[in-house]
Amino acid sequence: MTFIEALRGAAHASGTELPEPVLEACAAHYAMLCAWNQTHNLTRIVDPADAARRHYLDCLLPLLAWPAPASFVDVGSGAGFPGLMAALAWPTSHGVLIEPARKRASFLALAAAEIGVQRRIEVVGAGTGQHKAERVLSRATFSAGKRYQLAPMAASPGEVGLWGLPHEVTTWEAEAATWGFSGLAPLHYRVSGLEERCVLRASRPKLGDVSRGTSRDDQ
Repeated sequence: MTFIEALRGAAHASGTELPEPVLEACAAHYAMLCAWNQTHNLTRIVDPADAARRHYLDCLLPLLAWPAPASFVDVGSGAGFPGLMAALAWPTSHGVLIEPARKRASFLALAAAEIGVQRRIEVVGAGTGQHKAERVLSRATFSAGKRYQLAPMAASPGEVGLWGLPHEVTTWEAEAATWGFSGLAPLHYRVSGLEERCVLRASRPKLGDVSRGTSRDDQ
């Protein structure tokens, strides 16, 4: 089974049909990922069926259900999950992909060109404080004590979305409240054959809307 067949089949089994241009772009990205992975260790998941479900659909299912923002930042982009997938799901959005590892950043820039989104994507390394966007994304692992680093990158108004699990919702909302953010309904989804997941969301209010009190972003 080819990767594109695996992705198409897994999407159908998960209750969605991916547009053909998205399928083709994902296949091009996957081919490049496999080639680079032989020398650069970008991911441990390279089997076509596993990659289709655990990387591509894990990103695309919630992204396609989420209205496109004007701009987004993906923190810890790695091989492009979810940043490059967001560029495919949101064809009118402009994004910044933050990846401190130089080889991965090089891969991201070349992969953006390979899948035709390079005019809407900027790849940057360390030093992320100056980047702000309507939506801040991360599928990288941020412990509860580190996630406040995402907050300053959200515009006002803006929101943060973090890939996680349903049982984390209450803890996430309590943590986001310490930044002066309000919890939003999580985006629940299930990829066929995998456990239920969700994107944990919280919003920064428009400046002047509420008294934020003390938060890490103010310190």
